[in-house]
Amino acid sequence: MEDIEIILSLAATALTLFITALTCFVKLLKVLKKKKKAENFIKIEEALLPFIEEGEKFTQFSGAEKKAYVLMRIAEVAAKQRIKLSSDEIGKKIDELVDLTRKVNVKGALAPLAQSKGDENSYVKKSNKELSALKN
Repeated sequence: MEDIEIILSLAATALTLFITALTCFVKLLKVLKKKKKAENFIKIEEALLPFIEEGEKFTQFSGAEKKAYVLMRIAEVAAKQRIKLSSDEIGKKIDELVDLTRKVNVKGALAPLAQSKGDENSYVKKSNKELSALKN
């Protein structure tokens, strides 16, 4: 009778250990898959900016045509590196980057600041003073 209890106890412990190990292995696989996807997305993002800059040089084309060009070039890079990608995610990222550059590259953004101080370099001088004050 005692032998059966020992065997059942060992079997239950072994089964629990097996289920725990299997759960950990499945979670590890999921994490590795997410890591690989993130690394691939970073590779695509790094290749994205030069293609956007290249597409912006085509002044005779519309924004949609430029975006299609960038998507085509990114698809080529992804195919060479055997990366699966979602064109919706890449399209959103292109739109985000283009919107950001439009906000950052506003023409005359520094003009009101420069005019209020009297010379065009006052904004830069003020920024340098603020940086040196922060360092001290």
